[in-house]
Amino acid sequence: MKSTGIFIVVLLLAALVMGIAQVRPVHAEKTKTCFACNGTGKVVCPNGPGGWKDCPGNCLKLSQGVWEHMDVANHPPTDV
Repeated sequence: MKSTGIFIVVLLLAALVMGIAQVRPVHAEKTKTCFACNGTGKVVCPNGPGGWKDCPGNCLKLSQGVWEHMDVANHPPTDV
């Protein structure tokens, strides 16, 4: 069993050296609140339905994409 573990480590090191397996650092982007909608996804529009329209900014919007509700312990069911 010990030789199998050593063999796996040697294979992984060889893959790294040959460039087959690449280790890339993960850089988390800092998030900012959208300037246009202040994180609500809607902006005031006198011609829009109910006086609102979707934010034109590049922010997350509940009206776009697929959002799946999940039941999570210690969170109310109203959380998305």
